[in-house]
Amino acid sequence: MTKQNEIHVLNSAIELLGGDSYLGPWLKSVKAEVESMVISDTFPDVSLKDASEQCEEMIGQATVKTAGIVKQAESEASRMIEKAQDRAASITRRTADHLRTALRAID
Repeated sequence: MTKQNEIHVLNSAIELLGGDSYLGPWLKSVKAEVESMVISDTFPDVSLKDASEQCEEMIGQATVKTAGIVKQAESEASRMIEKAQDRAASITRRTADHLRTALRAID
C-alpha cells in the first residue's frame, strides 16, 4: 500500500466514523500528525499508555518542585516580614525618643 493510499484510508475512516463515534473525533484531531508520520516514514516512539505514564511522572515531579518553591517563598516572605517588623519597631522607638526629647525641650 502506498503512503497516499494509507492517508486515503485514514481520511475515509475519519469520515466513516463521523463525529458521533469514539474514534472519529480523536482520529480527526490527530490526522495532521498521523499524515506527517506516514509521509516521513516515522512511527511514534511512545504509546498512549507510555505517554500517559510519562505525563503522570512529570506531574508528580512538578508537584514536588512546586512544593519546594512554595516552601522557599514562604520562608523568604517570613524573613522579609520579620525584617520589616524589626525596622518598623526601630522607627517607632526612634520616633518615641524624638517625641520625648521634644516634649522635654518644651518644658
